[in-house]
Amino acid sequence: MVTLLLVAVTMIVSLTITPIVIAISKRLNLVDKPNFRKVHTKPISVMGGTVILFSFLIGIWIGHPIETEIKPLLLVRLLCTYLGL
Repeated sequence: MVTLLLVAVTMIVSLTITPIVIAISKRLNLVDKPNFRKVHTKPISVMGGTVILFSFLIGIWIGHPIETEIKPLLLVRLLCTYLGL
């Protein structure tokens, strides 16, 4: 039951903050512009994945203390996000 609540809180945080961050990133011109190699036809915010990452980290932080076993997972997730993988 606690896990379901944790997933719900993480999803609500992500759904609430994502539109705000996307609007801010468009205002600051942090967008991926379309070209002939891309599928999208309008500029797309590059900050959406960051919001999902931080929602995930908030869920981990609330659900579990930062233990030694989970630190490598968090570091790899941060690295993948900032490398764009």
